[in-house]
Amino acid sequence: MAVEPPGTEPCHLRSRMEAEKDAAEPPGTEPEADRGGDGDPQYAIETTIPLRWRDLDPYGHVNNAVYLTYLEQARDEAITRLLREALGEVGYVLARVAIDYRRELRQVDGPVVVSCRFGTLGGASIATRETIRTAAGDLAAEAEAVVVKFDRETRRSQRWTDAERIAFLAAGARPRE
Repeated sequence: MAVEPPGTEPCHLRSRMEAEKDAAEPPGTEPEADRGGDGDPQYAIETTIPLRWRDLDPYGHVNNAVYLTYLEQARDEAITRLLREALGEVGYVLARVAIDYRRELRQVDGPVVVSCRFGTLGGASIATRETIRTAAGDLAAEAEAVVVKFDRETRRSQRWTDAERIAFLAAGARPRE
């Protein structure tokens, strides 16, 4: 986990102004979610992650599998922050992940900023849109994931509670039609 300077948090809800600034980037650099896909940019939750020496492969760039670790860390942080007010422990599992690699990441590109937005909300699932950007703001990867609420005792999916659904909807998720 990253050590942040005193008085700062690595994860925060972005303002509409920050989202509009990102939307003004040249065509082809904005994440799919900003082009009408799942997840409202106004509600992106960001996590800053340092690039560690162990993340690099013999080519001197971050190994492709490590991108998935960055996405997982940010997704977990986003869900934890969002549902921290919900009663009880929330367990969930990853049901789907798809990633498009846009550029290599090298040590000099860090730390990376991973953004997570909530999309379609199902009875027991939530879709996310995620991006990885360099410290300079260059898009390195974009991904889609689906997580499913999971009951550890029954080993089966479990419906989101009303409090959890309200939290997701307040963070820009849309109910499945």
